[in-house]
This record gives sequence, C-alpha cells and structure tokens, in this order.
Amino acid sequence: MGNNAHHVVTCDGTDATAVLGGFVITAGQADGGGTSNCDAVSPRLVNCVLTANTAPDGPGMLFTGGAAPAVLTMANSIVRNGPAWLSNQNGSTAAIRHSDVEGGWPGESNIESAPLFMRTASPGSDGIGGTVDDDYGDLRLRAGSPCIDGGRNADVPSSVLFDLDGFPRFIDDPVTPDCRYVPDACGGAPIVDMGAYEYRPPVASDFDHDGNVDLNDFVIFAGCLGGPGVAPTPQCVAADLTADNDVDLADFTEFQAASTGSTK
Repeated sequence: MGNNAHHVVTCDGTDATAVLGGFVITAGQADGGGTSNCDAVSPRLVNCVLTANTAPDGPGMLFTGGAAPAVLTMANSIVRNGPAWLSNQNGSTAAIRHSDVEGGWPGESNIESAPLFMRTASPGSDGIGGTVDDDYGDLRLRAGSPCIDGGRNADVPSSVLFDLDGFPRFIDDPVTPDCRYVPDACGGAPIVDMGAYEYRPPVASDFDHDGNVDLNDFVIFAGCLGGPGVAPTPQCVAADLTADNDVDLADFTEFQAASTGSTK
C-alpha cells in the first residue's frame, strides 16, 4: 500500500520472468503512474488488485518504451482506477486477460463489472492517495461477485498455493458457474478467482468469517445466547442457527456440530 511514497511499484531492469502475484496495490500517488512506472520491461501481474491510486498529471499506471518497448501482461486481476488508468507510451503494449477492468479492456474473459468488494478503497475526501484520510477498504469479494471462479488457472505460478489471507488459492464456490465468460478457457475445477483474495463460501457458525469455527466464534455466540422465546437482536440473527427466532440450547447444539477448531 502506498504511503505518499511516489510509485508503489517500480520495475525498471526486470524481464519477463518478473511476476508480481497476489498483491493489493492501493493509495499510490505520483505525478504520473501512481501504481507503477516501468520503462522497457516485461513484467507479469497475476491475481492483483489495483485501486485508489492517483496521479494528478497522468494515469494510475505508466508503461513507457525507452531502449525497448515495455510489455505488461496481467491476468486474474481487478483494476478500479478509472477508465484511463493505464498509459502505454513509445510502442508499449498491454496484454490483459481474465480480469475485471474499470472502463473495459480487450482480451479473453475480461469483464467490466463492479467487483463487489466487502468495502471499496478510496483516496478520501482530498482525492489524493497516500494521505491520512485514505480508506484502504476491504478488498475481499462478497457473495455474488462477478470475479468469483472467473480467473485462469494456468496463469497462477505453480509455487502459489495460498491467497493474501493465507487460505488455499483455489476454492470452488458451488453456487457460481465456473468460467462463465469464456467456457473451458480457465482450466479444470476448482477455478481461481480474480483478485488477491479467494472467495470462501460462508460457513455456518463462522461468525468472525475467518474460515473456521472455534473459540472466537463461541465468544460471539455466547454473547447472543438469550434463551427460549427471546428474539435475537439484529446483530445476533446469524446465531439463530435453528431459525426459530431465538438463540438457545438448540442453537448451541448446532454450533457444537459445526465446530472445526482453529484450522484453515
């Protein structure tokens, strides 16, 4: 994340073996290329999120050709930096696929849809990244996101097994059709999501949404335990596991059955 430190990423001197994978790049601020400034290089960005990067006199990302044109390859990523987020200069090119790009971008399985983040990042009221009023957001995906199960497995380096949260990189969402934009172009199930975080379908009793049901969830459940005939508060509706409009010992039995302990 940026801290008013000019470009968040610079990639001069790299070649096509350079891969930036599973990163969130946000709140960068520079005269031109708030996200990055790259000259005569060919990096790959895989499963990244670029958002709320600002550049008053230029695009959010800048690729320029010097001794040789710069070539950007991006896959399985999400870009929310405005339609004019990227500037390719002096013969530079961008090959983007299986990504959600604000303003659209030509390429296989690219989409132009709101990604449905848990909370969208923002440079704040001053419109400048890297300042004290920035909101870095929560860039995990919500249920129903068009980015779920829409990436391309072959673009994920073989050494990458986990997402930015440390959960498995390939998790299937059973209610989302696999590879629905260009069928059969993503690889075998489970299909990787676009972005830095893999969407995890909700788990009953996982009240803190960390992928397991453990003591932390019990503390939340215990705070909602009101007994028979006592309607739960709005904050405790999820603890009514038997859906009978109270949180009692019957719900505790369901909680015990769902308990997994502290494991991802």
